[in-house]
Amino acid sequence: RGFDVFVYAQPLPYVQPMVDVLALRAERPHPTIKDVQWVHDRQALEAETRRAGVNEAVMFDADGHISEGLQTNFFAITADGALATAPDELVLSGTVRK
Repeated sequence: RGFDVFVYAQPLPYVQPMVDVLALRAERPHPTIKDVQWVHDRQALEAETRRAGVNEAVMFDADGHISEGLQTNFFAITADGALATAPDELVLSGTVRK
């Protein structure tokens, strides 16, 4: 027994390959879990991101180490080609990090 499939296709909008990012000194009190307090705490960081007119805020700690973005995981390629990212105990381990 057959069925009908309807498809609507259109070109995707152009997305610039680079995004503007704001670096903010901020640390999550319980970085490995999503909790209600973090939802409240991050509102000020989100407001700073909107005021700056950027796409994302990347958080760093008192020692200057980058942990994660408000919406993203953070990875960097070092000069010798190694992949660098914050340790799992300092960030929310999303599906990208696994």
